[in-house]
Amino acid sequence: MTDSDDVCGQARGRARPPDRRLRLRRADTGRLAVVEASGDIDLTSVEEFDSCLCDAAATLHPGARLIVDLSAVGFLAACGVRSLLQAERLATRRRGQMRLVAATEQVLMPLTVLGLLERLHVCGSRSEAAA
Repeated sequence: MTDSDDVCGQARGRARPPDRRLRLRRADTGRLAVVEASGDIDLTSVEEFDSCLCDAAATLHPGARLIVDLSAVGFLAACGVRSLLQAERLATRRRGQMRLVAATEQVLMPLTVLGLLERLHVCGSRSEAAA
């Protein structure tokens, strides 16, 4: 690693391309909460991602399901994986469930390497996660 790289591999001093900035959308119907993310989840965006996930998980009703849709995420750093694990624990404590939608190699690879596909209930589509 060089002095010009940060921990997640983003070069310092270079602006992130607009299409890779993290964007989050959240919807809640009572029995189903959805957090949809697009862009990169790394050190520069993980605080916002973590806050959104934890807020969604903390407001789950018993028996409700939190769907985290990462199908439009281009990069998932270890710090983002930590946020997912924290949200999953919080959802479980609230007697809810969390399902993760992930179909891209950029998201599936770190989860596979870490052995988290089953624990995070990874699904290939939002409809599968909601079923």
